[in-house]
Amino acid sequence: MSTVSFEYGATRPRTPPQEQRSPHVTGNNRGEPIEILLVEDQPDDADLTIDALRDGRVHNRISHVEDGVEAMAFLRREGQYADAPRPDRT
Repeated sequence: MSTVSFEYGATRPRTPPQEQRSPHVTGNNRGEPIEILLVEDQPDDADLTIDALRDGRVHNRISHVEDGVEAMAFLRREGQYADAPRPDRT
């Protein structure tokens, strides 16, 4: 899987997407983690959401993009998102 870059803002460096996994319960009957695409333009809100999902009881992987344009490119697997995982939840 290739990394998906996103930019939190002018004061924060570019970092790869946050892929978080919770060790508790899987999200499906096959024992595989749920792929979640988080679309959030506010860095603090994205961090809070990722923390909440990490602490939840669902085994998940989270990819984060900042806006609808990036989300559509991610879902269509265009450009830098060519190898992006297909999300189960958006």
